[in-house]
Amino acid sequence: MKQKSDKISAVISSFDGFSDCWEPMIDSLLKFWPKNFFNIYLITNYLDSPNEQLIPSIKVGRDKGWASNLKYALERIDTKYVIYLQEDFWFTKKINLYKLLEIISFTTIKKIDYFRLVPIPPSDQKSTEYGLTTKTSKYRCCLQASLWKKSFLEALLIDGENGWDFEVEASTRINQFFPNALTYSVNSNYLMRYCEGTAIRKNRWTNEAISIIKSNNYNINIKERGNESKIEIYLLKLSSRSLYLKIISFFLLRLILILKGKFNIKNLFKI
Repeated sequence: MKQKSDKISAVISSFDGFSDCWEPMIDSLLKFWPKNFFNIYLITNYLDSPNEQLIPSIKVGRDKGWASNLKYALERIDTKYVIYLQEDFWFTKKINLYKLLEIISFTTIKKIDYFRLVPIPPSDQKSTEYGLTTKTSKYRCCLQASLWKKSFLEALLIDGENGWDFEVEASTRINQFFPNALTYSVNSNYLMRYCEGTAIRKNRWTNEAISIIKSNNYNINIKERGNESKIEIYLLKLSSRSLYLKIISFFLLRLILILKGKFNIKNLFKI
């Protein structure tokens, strides 16, 4: 059996309201993640992990919001670095352990504060395998799968802040309070892949997630969350082609949610 790393652990950010994601997520980890290499923890409120023996829960009690829950969990993890994951990152491909260890070595030697492990978005140095994200990057630190210096992540967390706000505000905080922070990202998908970047988008199952649920016969009521329509999927793909199409798609997607009664029309023009 391999000795588990005493420098790196992984934490799955979640809460009991997303417990329907846990079984597929943990099954994908056990299938595609390097076994017995990192300690992995699942953040919950009161519920046990579906597999407490291999992936134990860190129970935070009453939900205090994404940042506060994560801060509580990090205080109970004693490794210097953590790999941040979310409950809707259902892995669909074997993780490239060799590349992951290479990045971990690079990160620790260069004293990097944050390293995004999937190219969403890629670094600003497009010509390299992975590279620096600059101070002008809109999502200099985002919540895709990433390797963090634990103390750096803890310093960026503000009690009560949700994940969407963090992705916008943390990049500003980095430039204000940590001007010398080093943040990097990979520029290709050679390291890991998970379900469409997420199994849930805007609180609804993505099509790939539904396919995984059905093919594995998970006892999940798909209708409770619902799924994305074909027009929404098309608009999401269209939005990646240019800034102009992104803006048009953005408003059309929100208009669809308003017509379905799932979005307040007052927020139509809010970013």
